[in-house]
Amino acid sequence: MAERLLNLLPPRLPYSVRYDLVKKLRNANFRPMTRNVRTTPERWREDVRPAIEEVVTHGETANLSDRLKGRVSWLANGDVSAAEALMSEAIREESLSRLAYLKVEFQRLDAIIAQLGEYQTAVTHAIELPQGSIQVHIAIPKVSMWKKFTNWLG
Repeated sequence: MAERLLNLLPPRLPYSVRYDLVKKLRNANFRPMTRNVRTTPERWREDVRPAIEEVVTHGETANLSDRLKGRVSWLANGDVSAAEALMSEAIREESLSRLAYLKVEFQRLDAIIAQLGEYQTAVTHAIELPQGSIQVHIAIPKVSMWKKFTNWLG
């Protein structure tokens, strides 16, 4: 009886419910990636962008197991192209929502760096994305003794 129900259910589910199930399946079977970035207050944007691109791309190109593909196909009533469309839409929606999130994260990092001022300190900030996380370590480079000496001499 349970098997009959599982075979009859997908065509009766609204598209939005199937879509949400696909997103949940994808998230449950996905391994996020972690990247670490060490940078300075002047270069943090240039140094963080490649890490963000790598993590986001990882989410788009992650291989899905055959088991997961079978589940997605089941939700699309056996139609593989419909299953792929569901997966593509889930990935696209995730990417769009993360763009707005990254804009806020960049503003947050700008505010943190502005507070650093001339202090010889460092800040570590985590950018969490569904595809993975990026640990950003921003530090003002220390001035070497030689540089201090030459600055002192004039």
